[in-house]
Amino acid sequence: MAAPARHDVEGRTVWVHTPAAGEPAAPPGAWKKHLWRALETSPAGAELEVHVDATERAGAKAWCGFRASWPALLAGTRRSRDPRLVGAVELARREAPLARLVAASGPPTIPQRPSTFATLARAIAYQQLSGKAAATIWGRVMDLVGGRDPEARELLRRRPATLRAAGLSHAKVAAVRDLAAHVLRGDVQPNALPGLADEEVVERLTRVRGIGRWSAQMHLIFSLGRLDVWPTGDLGVRKGYALWRGLTRMPTEKELGPLGEAYRPYRSLAAWYAWRAIDIGFP
Repeated sequence: MAAPARHDVEGRTVWVHTPAAGEPAAPPGAWKKHLWRALETSPAGAELEVHVDATERAGAKAWCGFRASWPALLAGTRRSRDPRLVGAVELARREAPLARLVAASGPPTIPQRPSTFATLARAIAYQQLSGKAAATIWGRVMDLVGGRDPEARELLRRRPATLRAAGLSHAKVAAVRDLAAHVLRGDVQPNALPGLADEEVVERLTRVRGIGRWSAQMHLIFSLGRLDVWPTGDLGVRKGYALWRGLTRMPTEKELGPLGEAYRPYRSLAAWYAWRAIDIGFP
């Protein structure tokens, strides 16, 4: 077992323990929920303990570092070249509940996938499925082309029955084939999307069967890295927004639209923190 790591966070001492082999480990991510609640309720000078799996030790260290630097970041005495962190601090300055959520969640970590045919086809395969089930199916699709991301021409050459056997539904087979046809015709060019405005990207992608406005917005956030996308149709964003604002009910999709104006030009980050609010059980 690794020696406990000590971190000084907002006047408290946090000891991060990693269980020895054979000892029961907490569920993944549970340490963050426990730790931020303990920080909110403990007095200055308190000593806190948190147990993390070995694979999460680095994440816990980074989170403690963020919390330790948070007062200075919020006060503006430190500058960052990361536009996502700059945006998170700016959002926190605007709204006290959101400041608590940003501090509780840590800096925004939005994974970026390249804007390719395979990324879009993968997104279709993942629709309305659990991550594990979707990953299994997409892995089988990749196996059809030697275990790598498929190209549009390769996927279009595969018989629909072959794609169905990999686990794709009839609707998803039709959707990925339609996407491949659009890409081969050139009216949807994934590698050209970074040069287009947000609404142009949405317009191009929603030409494809199976890609609606929500899917196009997810591509804007998670592939193109756009910072000002407000996915009002996302149930998690609606629910997370209600959590951090302390609302008794979720806003409707129509109601959420104007509510997002307060978070321009960082609405993608506000959406990300809404998802995190659900993950950590905020407030």
